[in-house]
Amino acid sequence: MPRLRANDFVHYVYIILLTSKDNKADLIEGMEAGADDFLIKPFHADELRLRIRAVERLLRLESTLEERNQKLHEMYQHLEQAYSQIRKDLEAAATMQQSLLPETAVTLCDVRFDWIFRPCTFAAGDIFNFFCLDEHHLGFYHLDVAGHGIPSALLSVTLSKVLNPDPNQGSPLKYFIPIPPHYEINNRMWSLMTSVD
Repeated sequence: MPRLRANDFVHYVYIILLTSKDNKADLIEGMEAGADDFLIKPFHADELRLRIRAVERLLRLESTLEERNQKLHEMYQHLEQAYSQIRKDLEAAATMQQSLLPETAVTLCDVRFDWIFRPCTFAAGDIFNFFCLDEHHLGFYHLDVAGHGIPSALLSVTLSKVLNPDPNQGSPLKYFIPIPPHYEINNRMWSLMTSVD
């Protein structure tokens, strides 16, 4: 039996030991050697059939559990792949959002700016910017979109694009005019501006 147990069979081999020994120590030795059950001679055929049926039920149960475990393993692998892809997408979104933020340790219109940005998730609904509107005026905004994650981040990114100070891109902060300096500050947006005069 030990050599039989040493083989790596695809399915479990259930062993019923048929023995004339009824000594308890001998039976324990047989079970420890690899037997699953035993019958003592003389045995009844009906008893053997009943034990074989019980074994069949156990093996069917084992097969069913093995199939379920395999399906669970496959589902787990699919979930791992989906999570990995979602994580990559979120990291890409966070990188994109970070790229829209202004430079750190920068001086504009004689005012020095510095900042630190630590979103609680990969991408957040917070975004900000500061820029020169002209030689005497600075623009600054800080957007805090309600909620977390991608939907909030997308809205904040969209709003940051709308608030671009370039008049050639249809900015609400400046009007394009044909004469130099080719723009005029939108007086309705003064709440976003800080004078540095």
